[in-house]
Amino acid sequence: MNILFVRFFAGIIFFLLIFRCDFPKLEKRVNDSESRFISELVATRTQNGNPESNSNDSTGGIFRIGGNVTGIPLNETLIIQNNFSEVLSVFTNGSFSFIQTFSNQANFYVSILRNPSGRNCVVQNGIGKIENSNFTGVMIVCQ
Repeated sequence: MNILFVRFFAGIIFFLLIFRCDFPKLEKRVNDSESRFISELVATRTQNGNPESNSNDSTGGIFRIGGNVTGIPLNETLIIQNNFSEVLSVFTNGSFSFIQTFSNQANFYVSILRNPSGRNCVVQNGIGKIENSNFTGVMIVCQ
């Protein structure tokens, strides 16, 4: 084995042990209505196994979640997620749409995973239920 290779990795391990590099934790606080919705969403996932396969679909439609973002600075990225599964990186202000499709009456929950640098973003109309059409009313404002 190459001695330089061994020394290089030994140096990295030494650095990590001595300086105890801690990586920042993502933290999200939820209010009471979000907490109730999350509990309902988890219960639905547990019962059905898949939130997109909803037996209450009477229209046979396939629908998407989307909306509009404002306040993202140039060369910054906002990372959002839907139903704790699909993650979407948003690079520009304007409209966005998740790729994942949903049946009628499926729940959705759009939340922020990572704000753009120096900004705090807020989701409006990010919790709801599909009602026979695409939902494009999620508004995200970054300040």
